[in-house]
Amino acid sequence: MSSLEKSSSKASPGGTRIGPPPQWTLSRSRKLARLYVYTTLSIGRIIKVLGDDLFAPRKNSAQKTVHKMLDHDPRHLRPESRVEMDQHIDSLSKSIIRKRTPGNIIGRLHPTEVQRRIFDCSTLYAEKSCELPITDIGAVGISPTPGFAVPGDFLTAHTLNCAEVPASGHGSGTCWCTIVAETTREEDSWLTPTGEIRDKVSDLVRNPSPEVCQLHDPFGNTLLHLFSATSGCQAQLFRLVPYAGNALGLTNTANQTFLHVLSPEH
Repeated sequence: MSSLEKSSSKASPGGTRIGPPPQWTLSRSRKLARLYVYTTLSIGRIIKVLGDDLFAPRKNSAQKTVHKMLDHDPRHLRPESRVEMDQHIDSLSKSIIRKRTPGNIIGRLHPTEVQRRIFDCSTLYAEKSCELPITDIGAVGISPTPGFAVPGDFLTAHTLNCAEVPASGHGSGTCWCTIVAETTREEDSWLTPTGEIRDKVSDLVRNPSPEVCQLHDPFGNTLLHLFSATSGCQAQLFRLVPYAGNALGLTNTANQTFLHVLSPEH
């Protein structure tokens, strides 16, 4: 359970949660963050896009959730214009993972329901905004077996105890241990074979720039991918985002953006 969900629920001494269900679930929180970071919609309008008969949060609740996930003053993360918004969303929509997902996954949320909720926006604007809540792209998670691993998984594979995962085929030469060893032996890797972030990364983060945000490992994972996937690295991620620009839409060799590999703790 994420910290957002923990803070929204109360439990009785016996472990049974009491009170109403949390409004800002992990899925809703991620949709809120995507609409905030990728569109020019105001908080009030984002609430209208996400709201339904059972979910009608107040503006201050949404603002607190945004600040908890992103920063105390996250306005610098937002696109400055409609042109910049379109560029970021178009880059995100090119991902293979998003294309594999049926477009009607949320059924009732359609560009024309969005238009009714934010009535003075254009059809195209509504379509762009609708693309972001359609799929929970941050909930992909690590592949269940090594055979289906993709570059985003390489960044967190060292956190798995291969010997305790029956499906990993530990010792077979194709398990998570082998993947970690093979994907980190190159000097261009962000990680050491034991899973630590390399010293050179710290130097890059201390001097962020658009050029730094364009750098990537042999599999196309940028520093945004690295810090999104790694638990406890929110500060490093937020430090880079203001410099990222078009790098926000960069994908690795599996066409994953940094949001696809987002750790549940973020």
